[in-house]
Amino acid sequence: MRPVSRREFVKMALAVPAGLSALGREVSVAEKGPPRKRPTSAPYLSMRHDGDEYGARGLRTHRHTFVVRRTKEGEETILYDNEKDPYQLKNVADRNAALVLELRKELNGWLRRAGDLWAGT
Repeated sequence: MRPVSRREFVKMALAVPAGLSALGREVSVAEKGPPRKRPTSAPYLSMRHDGDEYGARGLRTHRHTFVVRRTKEGEETILYDNEKDPYQLKNVADRNAALVLELRKELNGWLRRAGDLWAGT
């Protein structure tokens, strides 16, 4: 058995079987093409078994981690500055209202593209 090249590994990891779809962008072309602009963020979704209205949605930017977590008790907004706090120990959302609003808009854009029920809420 021969080793798998990095390019082959990336293509296998990003492959989606016929009939299925995935939210995201093709990035394997960056392996062989000209340099491209990095995306401003990457989303993540965490669904719970007790309903679509609960769980967490968030995104990671080049500097920050932003999360909106919903439970039956309410909603929590979390913002970490990964440069100043790489271990994510201090939530700075309450001191950065403008940044929270900006990241919430960016997250909503990802959620709309994914058809997520949280989009716009």
